[in-house]
Amino acid sequence: MVAQVSLEAVVNALTEPALVVDAEGVIQACNEALSVITGYLHGALVGAQVDQLVPEFARSGHAARRAEFHAAGRSRPMASATSSTYLRRANGTEVPVRVTLGPLRGTEPACVLAVVQDSQVLNRVEADRQRRERLLDRMERMSSLGAWRWQDPEGKLELSPGLLRMIGLTSPAGELSLPDALPFVHVDDRNRALRRMHESYATGRDFSFDARLVRVDGGVIEVHCDGEVDHDGVGRPIGVFAVVQDLTEARTRERTLQEIAQRIQTERALRAERDRAQAFLDVAGVMFIGLDRDGRVMLANKRAAEILECPVDQILGRTWFESFLPESITVSTRVAFDRIMLGEVTAFTRYENPIRTAAGRERLIAWHNSVIRGPDGTVEGTISSGEDITERRQAEAGLKRSLQEIQAMNGELESYAYTVSHDLRTPLRSIQGFAEVLTQDYGDRLPPDALELLARIGTNAERLGELTEHLLALSRVTRAPFARSPVDLALVAREVIDELPGADRIQWNLPESLIVPGDPALLRVVLTNLLENALKFTRDRPDPRIELVEEGLGVVCVRDNGVGFDMAYAGKLFRPFQRLHDRRYPGTGIGLATVARIVERHGGRVWVESEPGLGTTIRLTVGEVTSAGT
Repeated sequence: MVAQVSLEAVVNALTEPALVVDAEGVIQACNEALSVITGYLHGALVGAQVDQLVPEFARSGHAARRAEFHAAGRSRPMASATSSTYLRRANGTEVPVRVTLGPLRGTEPACVLAVVQDSQVLNRVEADRQRRERLLDRMERMSSLGAWRWQDPEGKLELSPGLLRMIGLTSPAGELSLPDALPFVHVDDRNRALRRMHESYATGRDFSFDARLVRVDGGVIEVHCDGEVDHDGVGRPIGVFAVVQDLTEARTRERTLQEIAQRIQTERALRAERDRAQAFLDVAGVMFIGLDRDGRVMLANKRAAEILECPVDQILGRTWFESFLPESITVSTRVAFDRIMLGEVTAFTRYENPIRTAAGRERLIAWHNSVIRGPDGTVEGTISSGEDITERRQAEAGLKRSLQEIQAMNGELESYAYTVSHDLRTPLRSIQGFAEVLTQDYGDRLPPDALELLARIGTNAERLGELTEHLLALSRVTRAPFARSPVDLALVAREVIDELPGADRIQWNLPESLIVPGDPALLRVVLTNLLENALKFTRDRPDPRIELVEEGLGVVCVRDNGVGFDMAYAGKLFRPFQRLHDRRYPGTGIGLATVARIVERHGGRVWVESEPGLGTTIRLTVGEVTSAGT
């Protein structure tokens, strides 16, 4: 027998009963599984006629089929074919079987491979399969389950009736190709599902994942998939089987419960936040009023109750305009509010208007307003904070009247000072002139005491003249026109120093430039007075120093190392005719008062820092300072 070993290897590799028959009907090889089903010893059938295994009533059909396979195998390839027949066992009994014949190419002589399956066993298996499928279908219907089986990487995808119902297919056919089935898996979940199937098939491990399926009608359902690998009798993977559970209703219920729990939690948080906000509002020093779209009060704090002279619970829910506004502004305010609610105008951020308390009294309130918008951006109401400014406005009105009166009095005083100082100049000149004439014309006839008296008259007249001139200068400062422009104080200081007697003995420290906004003529007066004053009190020092610097934040500083003074008397320094030093240092006490008046006109301030023997520093502000180097 040719190629016997190789034929035995072929049939022994099969788990089902199998034998190889040549064209003459001689059995060339068979496996142990055939011995089990026939009752013959293993190997006893090799060399025997195959008709030994076929009952007489089935031999003719069996021989014809075998001859057909042998004839076809010589001329062209032929697929295997399965037919039902009977098998006669060694004990003479006959059993129904299903025989699958297939030509074996490349053998000599040409042979046919026959695989035998017990029909009774197959029928029981098929009946069990159908029962399992019916049970599975009932289980699927009752538990929202479905199943699918993937036979092998090249095979079809079988879908259970329950899975077909899930995706909305009504066709009884439950077998699809993998490309046809993929569109029923959500596009975002396909790659993950395929990867898990291939990994499971390759490794033999079970798998589990969640995914979304797309129904025929376009709806999406959420499912959970548990699967395992199918194996043949020798443990080789032959497919993947998985159970699918529809989680849509469960997930919907779960989400609904979560939403309800979240809503309850949110409502509790909102209530707690509202209570905290109300507590903050109640301790605020201003009133808070919140209005809804209809103008009803939906929020009020304790301060609002105090101002409105009405308990909070009696404020809430009432229409604001009719309940708490004077009749004279009710209509106009309501119209403006309605236009804000419609989005036609923007709410005034700040404004003032009167309110009417529950006791009928009017109070003036300064409001700060903000609109309340819903999730879609529409205006749903307003919230306003209000401060009672009734007494403040009354006080301001009183202060304004007092200021006007003071300004009128100051004007009169300035006019009086100007008139007095101007009218004093002529008689002063006469007194001084007559004293000089007496001294010159009659000096040799007058006794020494008389000459001394005339000298004193001339000195006092001269001093009174200086006071008069300084008063006129102070009056001009107050009356002079004011025009603000950039002024370089460093340049003005150099010009003033050039005109000061004895300035060459001083060590001056000036910046290259120091720009401030102000009136050029008035600021020149300021620097003249400050530098003259500093020069006067440093001239006797062995190393006199004076500097003009900018200290930041708009502060200009004139500093010297002169005699200084006790800061206990600093309050007198900028008052007219107030002097802190003896007659060794000449002056009328008007210069620094003039400086203070000019700085006030610029909207700034002036202050001093000094210590006896260590010099004096006078600082002032007139506006933003820009300096460059020294």
